[in-house]
Amino acid sequence: CALPILSELNRLRREAVAQLEQLRSAPRRWELNTVSPTLAFPSQPDRPDAELIAVIRLPEQLEPAWAAGIRTLYCEFENPKHYRAAVARFRELRTAAGPSASHATIWVAPPRVFKPGEEWILEQVRSCDADGWLARNHNHLEFFRGQRLRGDFSLNVANPLTASFLRERYQLERVTASYDLNIT
Repeated sequence: CALPILSELNRLRREAVAQLEQLRSAPRRWELNTVSPTLAFPSQPDRPDAELIAVIRLPEQLEPAWAAGIRTLYCEFENPKHYRAAVARFRELRTAAGPSASHATIWVAPPRVFKPGEEWILEQVRSCDADGWLARNHNHLEFFRGQRLRGDFSLNVANPLTASFLRERYQLERVTASYDLNIT
């Protein structure tokens, strides 16, 4: 009497396994979501007009950039030891220009490549006391958290979702879009 029951249970098990295998081998079904999520950036009624931001890679480029009317500078020096003098000189130029240049800012970019144990380099960069920092990777976002930050192109911001996430999570003032984007 137990043999027919075991036989039937085995048959049902084999049938269920065969059906599961068939379902697993079939392509996944999907549905087009007609509701597309929209991301709204916070309104910025006091947003200033567009401005030109210059990246200087040599300390000698600071004064010519200032003389050309650039009031937002990103410093990306090979040797972070030069940041302190550049920030000090920028502040002298800003003070000499008077109240009309009070909005001028200098931002410093730490080295793009960061290796574990090299926090001392980031400390050296932070010690120059710039107006803000250009974050280029996750380590920079974490190290300079709570300070004025802008996101560099190397964060690969390629859509509004990523831009919104980084701006909210790390309080980035702005982000630069990834170089990998096309016109659309």
